[in-house]
Amino acid sequence: MADSRRSLVAEMLRGYAKPGATMQQQIAMGLAEGRALLHLLLGCGLLCVASIPGALEAAADLPVDDAVSAAVSSRIFGYLIIVPILAYAFTFPLKLVLGGSGLAIRTAFFWSVLLGGPIALLLSAMATAAPILPEGTLDFLSSFGFLGWLWLLAGNLGAASNARPVRIFVVLGGAFALLVIGFEVAA
Repeated sequence: MADSRRSLVAEMLRGYAKPGATMQQQIAMGLAEGRALLHLLLGCGLLCVASIPGALEAAADLPVDDAVSAAVSSRIFGYLIIVPILAYAFTFPLKLVLGGSGLAIRTAFFWSVLLGGPIALLLSAMATAAPILPEGTLDFLSSFGFLGWLWLLAGNLGAASNARPVRIFVVLGGAFALLVIGFEVAA
């Protein structure tokens, strides 16, 4: 956090407004693996909570005795065990491509995961209201939320690596688009 008197929530709100500046301030304060890991786990916890309505919906299709427990426990395991491992693995190629300190890249990525948590919670809450929303609204808002998070990620990675955030945004957005197109073609 930029100032020891600021709360995590205040830093997150500042991170939405100025992602690169917030990350530069964290780097100037000195990076710590423990703090980065805390950000990752808090972000994964928020993402897990955001996924619970989807788990409850999916439980209806599971052929097990206690479908709700199975669906919710699989989300908890996935978001609190698997996603952090994958997040650490994903930061290695980012460091190779962007350069900079490995700890700075991890901190930027994990901070971005934490910033994505409230976005996912908001979208999850809106998904529960989907029946009353006009058709296509949720898809639009989800795309907008993802692009907003991608911009936060690009700003934070740019500050951690001295790369230009716009280039990072375009490259990551293009890579994601190709991935989606690949899955669409394969299906």
